Amino acid sequence: MKEIYALGVIVALTTVCTVVQGQGEFELPEQTTWMEMNRHFYEEKEQPFCKTIITAEQIQQRHYTTVKEAVAAIPGVTVSEQMHGGDTYARLQGTDRVVVLVDGQNIGNTGQAAYGRGTVDLSLVPDIAQIERIEVMQGVLSVRYGSGAVGGVIHIITKKGAQREQRLDVFGGTGDQWGRRIAFGGEYQALSWYVTGSRTQRSYYPIRSHGIYATERVYSDYMKDNIAVRIRRCLTDQTSLDMQAQYTQFDGHGTTVIRTKQPYTFMHKERKRKQYRVQLAYQYDTYTMHPGYVQYYQQVNKAAGETQFSTRTQGVRGEKVFCITAQHKITLGGEWRWEEAIHETANIHHKRRTQRAFFLEDEWKQGKWTLLTGVRGDDNSYFGFYPTARVSVLYDTQKRFSGYASWGRVFSVPKMNDLFYTKKVRRQIQQHGKTKWVEKWVKGDPSLRPENGYTATLGMTYRLSPQASLQAQVFRNEIHQAIRWNHGLGRVEQLDTEAVTGGTLSFFRQVNSHWQYSLGYGYTDYRIYTKKGIDHKRTYNRPHGYVGEITYTAGKWRGNLSFDGGAGRDTTDYNTGAFVQWNGNVQYAANDSLLWYVEVRNINNAGYDLFHQYPVAGRQWLVGMHCSW
Repeated sequence: MKEIYALGVIVALTTVCTVVQGQGEFELPEQTTWMEMNRHFYEEKEQPFCKTIITAEQIQQRHYTTVKEAVAAIPGVTVSEQMHGGDTYARLQGTDRVVVLVDGQNIGNTGQAAYGRGTVDLSLVPDIAQIERIEVMQGVLSVRYGSGAVGGVIHIITKKGAQREQRLDVFGGTGDQWGRRIAFGGEYQALSWYVTGSRTQRSYYPIRSHGIYATERVYSDYMKDNIAVRIRRCLTDQTSLDMQAQYTQFDGHGTTVIRTKQPYTFMHKERKRKQYRVQLAYQYDTYTMHPGYVQYYQQVNKAAGETQFSTRTQGVRGEKVFCITAQHKITLGGEWRWEEAIHETANIHHKRRTQRAFFLEDEWKQGKWTLLTGVRGDDNSYFGFYPTARVSVLYDTQKRFSGYASWGRVFSVPKMNDLFYTKKVRRQIQQHGKTKWVEKWVKGDPSLRPENGYTATLGMTYRLSPQASLQAQVFRNEIHQAIRWNHGLGRVEQLDTEAVTGGTLSFFRQVNSHWQYSLGYGYTDYRIYTKKGIDHKRTYNRPHGYVGEITYTAGKWRGNLSFDGGAGRDTTDYNTGAFVQWNGNVQYAANDSLLWYVEVRNINNAGYDLFHQYPVAGRQWLVGMHCSW
């Protein structure tokens, strides 16, 4: 009872965290309100971590149709995609131990970890039409955002309907691909709202890979429906109530290559997913130096088809900022989270657990220097109490140069699948040159312990001119007792150490009023340390990553050409050792309300896989329209 009472006191003190501006090309708007969740009007120019902000305007200019497309263009971010359009997981700083937030809510799925440590399928996040901006924060952020934020955080902030808007988006293209989105928002006196609905679908997609399989259509259909509502009610000048609900449904098939057969053939895996999410938040002292919030959330994930499971999560979270002086502030926060997993065919019967947490961050500013320290305590009903800490230093000249260094302890608890999954499966194996079917058990391990370790980052931004900037970061994270599924043996393992070392370098330049371009490079060295020695992790999909973009704007016309590439891949696990994909689009704004565009994805028809043996789509054409009034 004392612990519950203490947690209640912490939650009662709750509030928003600091608003930070993106580095380099991306910036926040000048006026920021607390309703963007976890932030208030007290803005900072820089923060001691690498942060990229993708705005709604940039999403429309580049015609991104998914969050995956938007974040994959950022140096230091890689994406593992099991099927084109679904089962998509992001890696930051080389690890898929990443927290994904929607308006401050951690939408992680407690039962999902069979194909890595990722817990959020990016195909189930809010529809792109609903998003105000996406914040990608790379580095140690586990003190504020909790278990799993080893590589960083992807924060999706949805539109809040502060002004009247109606919007219709329609597109169609290769593979009988169609998309329809409608959104409308408005306000009346103290009430504002924003509602979106969408359906995207495809019948097939073309694939191609060098020497593995020929160009052809594959059975990889899907249909995705999404509807979301967000309503805000201003109670007083300093208090408000924010309510939102989202429903997403995904039905489709994924295509994988069966390499044990000659010639190579395909296997089509059924995917059915549903997600329900509701959130209620109360904000207070919104426009003071001490804003706060309390948030309740609940989320249900269901899967059918080849994989069947159900998970439910609910919780209460809050924060409170205390500005002691203009140079000193303290943030207190707390969270209670309850999780349940059901996977009847894998012997997971209503497994439940709770986690209680509190954190404190202390920020000092002195001239060009900023010191940020933080501590966090997590009490898990399965694994007990785990403390973590973080320290970061920022040096900002306010002119051309800013640099930062950060170090922090991290930990991540096993998922329900890791602990309790037990199922007999049939597998194909090669024996004496022949293929045969065998039955084997796939088992989790209830004796697993939480992963723990540290993350360290060193980075800088140098503004060469008002139109050009250079960013760089180097990082290392070490995870002890790292959890990994050995699918060959059909069991989960706890390794000695998993270490990731790497860095990113990016450059942006606005040449003139018409031209701008950006280039980025990322390097990741992934190693596993065991009693037998060092083993390079072959399954990393992009040890060397390259991104680039050039944009031309003139009057009503805008054109964009970009590339995305990778090298150093092990061909034991991937169909190609290197790849590069070119994408382009041209848009014409007929007037302020109507915009037409043509887009070509994978112009060079590259054939490769991001998740081993799951081929990406070949060349695709899209024609679309944005209409607003």
